[in-house]
Amino acid sequence: MQLSDVSVDWIMMLAACWGFHVAIDRALGFGLKLGPFTHTHLGIIGKAPRPAH
Repeated sequence: MQLSDVSVDWIMMLAACWGFHVAIDRALGFGLKLGPFTHTHLGIIGKAPRPAH
């Protein structure tokens, strides 16, 4: 694909990789990260912290 004599193949590949990454995250139950890595728009992910002795 050409856009004003500039190849945009790398932009299309980047967009496809990003879309694949988002789709896999959603398929595995992860969502958009909010603040700490374990907080997503779908809820808290990961193992519960171990209680202190």
